Amino acid sequence: MSRRKQCYIAYNQADEFLALGTVDEVASALGVTVNAVKSKMSHWKRGDIKNPRIKIYKVEEDESC
Repeated sequence: MSRRKQCYIAYNQADEFLALGTVDEVASALGVTVNAVKSKMSHWKRGDIKNPRIKIYKVEEDESC
C-alpha cells in the first residue's frame, strides 16, 4: 500500500490563496526551500510568530493532491 502525501495550502496576510500541494510543490510555488516551509509552519504553530506574512495549513487528506 502506498502512502499518500500530505497536502498543504498557503495564504498571505490578506488571506489570499498562494499555493496548494505537497510540501515540495508549496515550497516551489513560494520560491523557498522545503525546510523553510516546515520551519514557518512549526514556528507559527508554536506561537513564535504572531502575525505571519505567509500562513501554511495542513489540508485534510484528500485525493486531490
